Amino acid sequence: MAEGSRYASYFVQEPSSGVSPANAALKVFRATKSGLDISIAALQSDEIRNDAEIADFRLGARHVEGTASAELSYGTFDDLLAAALRGAWASDTLVAGILRPSFTFVDYNADINDLPYTIYRGCEVNSLNIKISASAMVTVEFGIVGRTMEQRAALPAGWTVGNRTVTSPMDGFSGGLSANGVKNNVITELSIDINNGIEPRFVVGSKYSIRPGAKRRNVTGSLTAYFEDNTLRLAYLNELPQAIVMTLSDGASGNTYEITMPKVKLTEAPRPIDGEGDIMQNISYRGLLDATAATSIKIVRKVVVPDAEGVIITPAYVDTVEGTKTQQFNATVLGTTAQGVTWTVSPTGNGTISASGLFTADDAATGETTITATSTKTNTVAGTARIGSIT
Repeated sequence: MAEGSRYASYFVQEPSSGVSPANAALKVFRATKSGLDISIAALQSDEIRNDAEIADFRLGARHVEGTASAELSYGTFDDLLAAALRGAWASDTLVAGILRPSFTFVDYNADINDLPYTIYRGCEVNSLNIKISASAMVTVEFGIVGRTMEQRAALPAGWTVGNRTVTSPMDGFSGGLSANGVKNNVITELSIDINNGIEPRFVVGSKYSIRPGAKRRNVTGSLTAYFEDNTLRLAYLNELPQAIVMTLSDGASGNTYEITMPKVKLTEAPRPIDGEGDIMQNISYRGLLDATAATSIKIVRKVVVPDAEGVIITPAYVDTVEGTKTQQFNATVLGTTAQGVTWTVSPTGNGTISASGLFTADDAATGETTITATSTKTNTVAGTARIGSIT
């Protein structure tokens, strides 16, 4: 019997709609739930018979549709976030655009012996919901529309599954939120909804959808806030545009996504009074094209690179180097992905060293020489190597 605890979901971007890469390197979709499946039209005969029976029924045109949900974590869903905005990451900034990337999704039920893999091709991100609550993990739900489905006993030859990302889920209390540059401290919950109007298209002679159609992008959402003053109600009543900026963080690691909607108008702002407790405002909004930013929504990502823990130089010791001759040194910075170092020679008159660690001995040098590599990320962390003599 299949259980959710044995389920996994993978995805990979396609070179063209409905065509999986030949050697697909699948990424893990860190799912909390999934509703992705095949949707098939039901066709029933309208023939009228004197025996009052229905004579025929069959399955008709079909397409992929459903949702894939997760907790937002840094770097896990960047391809899908770009697809939801129909844009592309450039220098860690994602701006809404008009691109139409498609993906292959794979469902894997590890506890099913027959056909444990279900492959969905030609999938596009039709919608994205991001939900931010004051005391909860930030969640994302991708609405998917695709073309075909296939069940298999194994992955196609050449396909591989990458490692699951290990970044922590983001939460609603480690970041911040501002409206028109002023930090907001009364909002308890906020959701962002993007809908691209992607719909299947069918033609005579094909059982499956051809490439789906797409409409205009709609950016909408809602928020709940304590009724502290009339700032939000006046923004609604007077149609005052708001620039909303949300910084989402994964806590101690400090990796962030900054989501900006540069021009938002509130579409309703009721404040129902329900008993003697706090009065809450239930506000809906719509994101609009901002002429200056040239977009209705953008995302900026920032990863925190850990400080260096040490530097190792290889070789650590060289007995002799002849004058005017060279010796290559290589540095490895420990504890961080920032591998940049600066090289120095002591005594300085014993030779020079290039940015790549190539030491050139001075023909007049004598005695021992020390080579030092200092981390450019943490300039107090360095490693050394020695040359016994220069002859």
